[in-house]
Amino acid sequence: MNIKSALSAFYTVLFSLSTLSTYAQAVPHARVSTVVQKGQIIEFTIESSEAFYVGGNVFLLHIGNTVFDQYHQTDADSKGKLSYLIPLSDFAPLLDGEKMYLTYGALMAPNSTDQDLQRLCADNPHAAKYLGVFSTKLLKK
Repeated sequence: MNIKSALSAFYTVLFSLSTLSTYAQAVPHARVSTVVQKGQIIEFTIESSEAFYVGGNVFLLHIGNTVFDQYHQTDADSKGKLSYLIPLSDFAPLLDGEKMYLTYGALMAPNSTDQDLQRLCADNPHAAKYLGVFSTKLLKK
């Protein structure tokens, strides 16, 4: 084996190991933690196992075809919290059974199918997360 082959093999192994460690990192999970009414506002809170990214885009909460973008963000103890402020008049028409997603930026087309959205979450787990199915029973008064 010559030196050129040995170096090539070494760099191939090194690249493979560095790629493996990147894929081994856990993707932070997000979940709906609380939904409470405060006067005419519904505070819809999502928590994550890691702090939410802060950058040039905003996090969008999708419930069915409705998108919410007014929230305040709290990151403490390496955990993240987004509390969406939804007017009661916008919350009331939401239907049980609609799917909920969280995206960093406008990643979803208005005519996206469920398969499109599931693929988006699988392909971009740091930028799109499936939050489950909406139910009016989430609201605690």
